[in-house]
Amino acid sequence: MVLLILLSFFSCEPTKPDAIKLNSDNCDNCGMTISNPKFAAVLFTTKGRTYKFDDISCLLDYKNDNKEKAIGAGLYVSNFLSDNKLLPVEIAIYIKGDNVKSPMGGNIAAFIDTESANPYSTDLAAEFTDWNTINK
Repeated sequence: MVLLILLSFFSCEPTKPDAIKLNSDNCDNCGMTISNPKFAAVLFTTKGRTYKFDDISCLLDYKNDNKEKAIGAGLYVSNFLSDNKLLPVEIAIYIKGDNVKSPMGGNIAAFIDTESANPYSTDLAAEFTDWNTINK
């Protein structure tokens, strides 16, 4: 009986963040409607709550201003080349520069790999960076 109760408890736990509903969901940091999927981000708490952002810089601001929120499944960023495809922040490849025009001016774009980021880094005169540097 105890095993059944435990199994039902764990089966109800969310294991991944909710998808971003473009032109419907608002950024949990700045309040702007999320309309550009290339720069969106998500924070997923231990309680299964999904916080959505229109820019990686909004995710960072929110995370730094709300340290009491327990991050569960983690932090995710949108793959610049795949609308609404979320990547864990630790594995994403980032470029940053003034010509990367994100909604709130963070000017950071995330990619699945270096190969896909290279042409954009060159075209936008953006530099490669990593999560540890961005997250300071």
